[in-house]
Amino acid sequence: MNSGKTIKYLLSLAVAALLLWFSLRGVDWTGFREVLLECRWPMVIAAMGTGIIAFALRAFRWKMLLRPIDGGTSFLSTYDAICIGNFANFVFPRIGEFVRCGYITRRHGKATYDKVLGTVVLERSWDVLVMFAGILLFLSMASERFVGFFNEKIMSSLGEKFHGKIWIVALCAAVLLVAALWCVWKFRHRSAICGKIAGLIKGLSQGVSSCFRMDGKWKFFVSTLLIWTMYVLMAYFIALALPGGTARFGLEDALFLMLVGSLGWAVPAPGGIGSFHFLVSLALMSVYSFTQESGMAYAVLSHESQAVTMILCGIAAYVTEVFRKNR
Repeated sequence: MNSGKTIKYLLSLAVAALLLWFSLRGVDWTGFREVLLECRWPMVIAAMGTGIIAFALRAFRWKMLLRPIDGGTSFLSTYDAICIGNFANFVFPRIGEFVRCGYITRRHGKATYDKVLGTVVLERSWDVLVMFAGILLFLSMASERFVGFFNEKIMSSLGEKFHGKIWIVALCAAVLLVAALWCVWKFRHRSAICGKIAGLIKGLSQGVSSCFRMDGKWKFFVSTLLIWTMYVLMAYFIALALPGGTARFGLEDALFLMLVGSLGWAVPAPGGIGSFHFLVSLALMSVYSFTQESGMAYAVLSHESQAVTMILCGIAAYVTEVFRKNR
C-alpha cells in the first residue's frame, strides 16, 4: 500500500471513529441493553436471510452482464466474487468492486479486467438510478409525519434564515448546478477533475442506456427491482425486531430507513462503520422521536446483522475458492 492509499485509509478510519463517537456519546448503556434483550431475534435472522437472497440476486444479475464477454462465468463464481468483495470492503472502502473484478478475471481469463469492471459500472449505474427512484417514491407516499418533519426542521428554518426567500435560494442553487455541469463538460479535456466528473457522468448514462439493448433485459430489470425489495425487507424485519415495532413501522417507514441506511453505507468509511450508525440513529430520533438508546439499538442490529452476514458469506466464499484450487 503506497503512501496515498495509506492516507486515504487513515482518513476513512478517522471519519468512522468520529461519527461512531458522535453516535455513542451520551448513550445510556443500561437502557440500550434492555432494548436489545427485548428484541425479537427471529426477525434479525430473517433480515440476515434476506441479505443472502440479495447477494444471490446480485450474482444472477451480474452473470447476465458478463455473458456477452465471458459466457462461461458460472453463477457460483459471481456469487463468490460478490461475497469476497463485500468482505474486502470492511478492510478498505470501495475496494470490493475491484476485488470481485480481479476474482472473475483471474478465475476465467476470457475477459479482460477493464471489460469486467465495465459491467460493474453498468450495474452500479442502475443501482444509483433505482435509489433516486426510491427517494421519489418515498416523497410521493410520505405521510404527514415526514412532511411535517421536513417543513418544521428544514424548510421553516431555511425560510427564517433567508427571510422567506427560500424558493429564490432554490432557484439560484438550480442555476448554479446547471452552470457547474456546463463547466464540467466544457473543460473536460483541459482539467483532470472535470474530466473525471464528465467520465463518471458519461459512464453512468451509458450504463443505464445500454441495458435497454441487452438480451433478456427484463430479467435484468426484475432482478434489480427484487434486489432493492430485499433491502427494504431487511430494514422492515429489523424494525419489527424492536419492542413495539409491529405497531410502529410500515413499509413506508422501511423504505425511509433503507434509503437513510444506503447513504450511511455510501460514506467512505470501512464497512459503513460510524456513518451508518450516525445517520440511522439520527433519523430515528428526529422523525420517530426515538430515545438515543432505541435509535442506536436499531442501528446496531441493522448494521451488525448485515456485517456478520457479509463476513460469514465472504469467509465461506474464500474457503470454497481454496478447496477449488486444491482440487
